[in-house]
Amino acid sequence: MSSVIEVKPKKVDDKEKSGAGVKEASWIDLYLPEEARGYAKFARLDKPIGTWLFAWSYMWSIALAADPGSLPSFEMMALFGCKALVLRGPACTINDLFDRDIDRKVESTRLRPLANGLLTPFQGIQFLGLQLLLLLGILLQLNNYRFDLGALSLLLNFSYPLTTRFTHWPQAFLGFTINWGALLGWAAVKGSLEPAVCTPSLSLSSLLDHCL
Repeated sequence: MSSVIEVKPKKVDDKEKSGAGVKEASWIDLYLPEEARGYAKFARLDKPIGTWLFAWSYMWSIALAADPGSLPSFEMMALFGCKALVLRGPACTINDLFDRDIDRKVESTRLRPLANGLLTPFQGIQFLGLQLLLLLGILLQLNNYRFDLGALSLLLNFSYPLTTRFTHWPQAFLGFTINWGALLGWAAVKGSLEPAVCTPSLSLSSLLDHCL
């Protein structure tokens, strides 16, 4: 006696129909009010890896600059922790402003605030100005020498989104930009720069180039 096994067609849900392009909702979509979501995504608050990289270079050099047998300055670590959180946002905002037309055509970037129409370019510029004011407030807590180093770090951050337009090695520039924080953290404690910190900083910059 032969038996017949009935095979029912598999029900395809909406996610399968749309393919691999479906993204899971982040905490920004789940918990923030709708008016704030676009700005939070501008600053990539749901993807903190950039903040951690900036913070690592700051904290490492602040700890290295501490006097032997002493703990690092918690005041400086808190100040530079805030700087790491705020610093990444302007670079991401500028990148989105420059690439908004391209982002609409790329699967991985089409949901960015400007690409999907959640925010307008003018709102992006306003948000950029607000972030720069926050960074200025942090830099004003430093002396003139450290202020100059911090201002130069902003220039590096703003330049990075443009490097993809004229070089095939943007990650090398990104590694140098992130590691600039090591020089700034050391100078914040010691008030000057020394070869002892500059040389390892160049080495770390090369390492970041390979890892990013």
